[in-house]
Amino acid sequence: MLSLPNLIPTRYRVAGVLVSAALVALALLATGYHYGAAGVQADWAAEKADQVIADAHARQQQAERVTATVLRQTDITQETDHAFALGRAALSDLYGVHNAGARNPYVPAGGGASGKPDGRPADTRPGAGSPAPEVRDVRDDEIQLIGPAQPTDGECAGLRADAALTTLQLLHLQAWVVEQGAIR
Repeated sequence: MLSLPNLIPTRYRVAGVLVSAALVALALLATGYHYGAAGVQADWAAEKADQVIADAHARQQQAERVTATVLRQTDITQETDHAFALGRAALSDLYGVHNAGARNPYVPAGGGASGKPDGRPADTRPGAGSPAPEVRDVRDDEIQLIGPAQPTDGECAGLRADAALTTLQLLHLQAWVVEQGAIR
């Protein structure tokens, strides 16, 4: 009687056992790789989801900070504008000028220059557009004042009101800049 192990020569049996063992090892390795990769993928997906949530939270906090900063800056600007309006009204009452900061008589009514190189100059007083005279040595008795030697009382009042208004503007601008800089 023939037995099955005797039908296959020994060297082929050993090769078959080795190939079978290698296939089993390969199957185990593939299964481990699959489950390991799935675990790494799950960990990566969990970290990615956590990062997305953290980013959304950070964006929300930043938007809240920006909104609070913009609101505070707007409040500071409105407070400064209100305080300036009160100061301007007080200056108007003090100097009797109901339009403190009215047009300066020395500034032409036409506004600024046309913005063109060959346009009319912003200062339209006589001699404003002509070139500067040549510089020469001048004796004290040759000095002449151009324009009125002394401003009139109305001009002085206007200049005082303009100076006070400019000082008020600068003080309020300085306070506004300091308050804006203090916002974090």
